[in-house]
Amino acid sequence: MYDFSTFSNRLKKSIDEKGYTQVQVAQHLGISKHTLTKYLGGRIPETTILYALSKFFNKSMEWFLTGEDTFHSTIEPFQDMQKIETIFDPDLKRMVDVLKYLMENDNQNLRGWAIIQFEEAFKQHCAAHDKKKLHA
Repeated sequence: MYDFSTFSNRLKKSIDEKGYTQVQVAQHLGISKHTLTKYLGGRIPETTILYALSKFFNKSMEWFLTGEDTFHSTIEPFQDMQKIETIFDPDLKRMVDVLKYLMENDNQNLRGWAIIQFEEAFKQHCAAHDKKKLHA
C-alpha cells in the first residue's frame, strides 16, 4: 500500500534542507552516526526515533514514512481562520477579553500580575465550590 523504501530519501532531504551534518542529527537523536547511516540506507527506525525526527525537522511521522501528510493537509485550510468563540455571558466575555489583553501584553510585570490574580481567583473558586459540595 505505502512505499516505505523512500524513507531514507526523505530523511536525506530533511538533513540537507536544514544544513545539518549527520553527526549533528545523530547527536540530537542520541544515536550513533552508524545507526543514522543505517536509516539513511533504508532501515526504518523505531517509533521513538521516528517521533524525535519528526519533532527535530518539524515534519510529521506520516510524511517520513509515506511521503503523505493527510493529517496536516486536512487542517491547512483552517489555519488562517480565527478561532470562533461564543461566550453568551457578558461578564464572562469581558473577563476573557481582559485576560487575553493582559496575556498578550509585552510588559512581563503585568503578565505576571495577571497570572497571580487568575491563580488566586481560581483557588478561591475551587475552595468555595468544594465547600458548597461538602454541605450539599
